[in-house]
Amino acid sequence: MALRVGVNLGAGWGEPVGVSNTAEWWPVERRGFALGAHHTGYPVGAMLSGLVAGFVLYAFGEENWRYVFFVALVVAIPLMWFWARYSTPQKMELLYADIAARGMTPPQASVAAQVEKGQAWRTLRSTLANRSIALTAGNTLLTQVVYMGINVVLPAYLYNIMGLSLAESAGMSVVFTLTGILGQLVWPALSDVIGRRVTLVICGLWMAASVGAFYFADTMALVVVMQLLFGLVANAVWPIYYAVASDCAQPAATSTANGIITTAMFVGGGIAPVLMGSLIALGGGWTSPGGYALCFLVMAGCALGGVALQLGTRGNAASTATA
Repeated sequence: MALRVGVNLGAGWGEPVGVSNTAEWWPVERRGFALGAHHTGYPVGAMLSGLVAGFVLYAFGEENWRYVFFVALVVAIPLMWFWARYSTPQKMELLYADIAARGMTPPQASVAAQVEKGQAWRTLRSTLANRSIALTAGNTLLTQVVYMGINVVLPAYLYNIMGLSLAESAGMSVVFTLTGILGQLVWPALSDVIGRRVTLVICGLWMAASVGAFYFADTMALVVVMQLLFGLVANAVWPIYYAVASDCAQPAATSTANGIITTAMFVGGGIAPVLMGSLIALGGGWTSPGGYALCFLVMAGCALGGVALQLGTRGNAASTATA
């Protein structure tokens, strides 16, 4: 548990800063697409994690499952070294000048923009008071319950109910990432055109229908089909949540706004395994299909709850920050 806390300290810090960094390197008019392209790393990484885990379990045996963690270490260090060398204020200034020369809008937060000393808490409070950011954070929390819920429930369902091995369950539980890559590009880019709120409402309804349909997935063919349908929106909503926060944030508060979204995401991620475990126990335990069916229905309800919250936000135009 202590090691897991350490992992999440890094993830919780890095997530909003990484997202804000992406938003600050693209023109406002292309923010949805930029964050969508950035977040394709999530379905690609999730897909690779399942494949790597399956390979390690198959090649080295289930007793050596810890070998999986060495892969992330080898990959992360050179990537972080490259970005530390490349990302400089001078490059950002050149980029902003180029964006303006092309007739587009540079991000609100310039290289020199900073929160004044002693004003961090005031900035946080004013950002939380923004209705669109606050309700979108609630939407994020509920969606994360769905996303992490699937990650908890589906591998166990494939192993305990469908009879797959641990290695097969690891590999087959990430099929949704195949369409997740496509959805990650299409929906955020579409939100630049039709607006963030409309796109999130459509994606939320789609998510509710597809995750609820797992209730009927009693064959491997249906499990695969439901995953592919779910995947089209499962990863796509996250960059749009961050785009809403970036659109609505005041200058120099982009990371603060995205930090609120990330905090909601981690809270939802903490709720999901406890809630799913309780529902499975209520339905008869890990080897009983009733608990899994209950999980799928509750996750569909969470997705619909997120839609209801999003309907309460102010309309977020694609390239206009709204209070």
